[in-house]
Amino acid sequence: MFGNDLNKKILFFTGGTALRQIASEFSVQNDLIMINIITTFDSGGSSAVIRKEFDVLAIGDIRNRIISLILKNQNENIINLLKYRFNNNDDKKIQIELDKFIDLSHTLIKNIKEKYKIFFAKSLKNFNDKKSSQFKLQNGSIGNFILLGDYLETQNIYETIKKIRKLLSIKDKIYPITDKSLHIGAILENNEQIIGQHLITAKETPPLNSNIEKIFLINSQASINNKLKKEIENADLIIYPIGSFYTSILSNFLVNNVNLAIKANKAPKIYIANTFFDSELNNRALSFQVKEILKYLKAENINDYLNYIILDKKHNYPFMLDYENIDKEIKIIKADITSEYDYPKISAKKIIIELRKLLH
Repeated sequence: MFGNDLNKKILFFTGGTALRQIASEFSVQNDLIMINIITTFDSGGSSAVIRKEFDVLAIGDIRNRIISLILKNQNENIINLLKYRFNNNDDKKIQIELDKFIDLSHTLIKNIKEKYKIFFAKSLKNFNDKKSSQFKLQNGSIGNFILLGDYLETQNIYETIKKIRKLLSIKDKIYPITDKSLHIGAILENNEQIIGQHLITAKETPPLNSNIEKIFLINSQASINNKLKKEIENADLIIYPIGSFYTSILSNFLVNNVNLAIKANKAPKIYIANTFFDSELNNRALSFQVKEILKYLKAENINDYLNYIILDKKHNYPFMLDYENIDKEIKIIKADITSEYDYPKISAKKIIIELRKLLH
């Protein structure tokens, strides 16, 4: 159920939804374990409502990754439940609907097996009992409330995730980069300071009017725990993948000792560049991206932190591929990795084939 210790482990530093299809493909790769290190700094949407009420880490991206790793042909009803969001009705109507989930009369929870019903209903009741009367349920995710309800009981997000993985027979691993309730900020090239991930990603707000100069943790520091440290040190590949460059990838490196754990691992480290425009990068060149990765990892020796860059051999990337400005120690791999059916998205099957070639 949790995978074989002899399986090869491929570790991704990641954030939101960019790896959804890749994670789903890993769920059926029985000889591989995908280790997902998830950023927990989201400050927008329904996550903002939860974080303001309970002062917890952002759990929405954890829920998204859990959904992606569930075997689709076995648990469609559970996926539908975890994806479900309340609408914009008034809170009284939504509260009535939430009560139906808790008393097991809601259609979405009636259609799942008993062992799942018990856990989900218990978690939702715990959330319901602990939220204030002012809590806004509109657009809230049932999956987030289930995760939150158990977390409020265990006070240990790692234990909650482990419990859900076991319940749903998820072989791949999920770790938040930290269990602390932290936020990130950014300083732009025009010296403007932005506070909050949702403002940096600009998915819910107007685009930034200047490029990102740096990102930082706000008024706090955090360190990875020993379990996560060991996972990083023992992975067979370490991947800096597609996704929002600063808020989904580099923000992981703001947590203390991540860089030291990466350095201690002699396995290949690989950067997979975005095939789409990323507003956080704003089309800055490939060499700039490499320098930023190495800067946030506090890299002294390049080989300890980055060995390969994987690019699609046919794609016209939205940024300059200035190979001449990239250290020759870093090998460039040009391969067929984009989807024929959803170009220029990365093909999950194709990228896993390329990663397998780099396993020792």
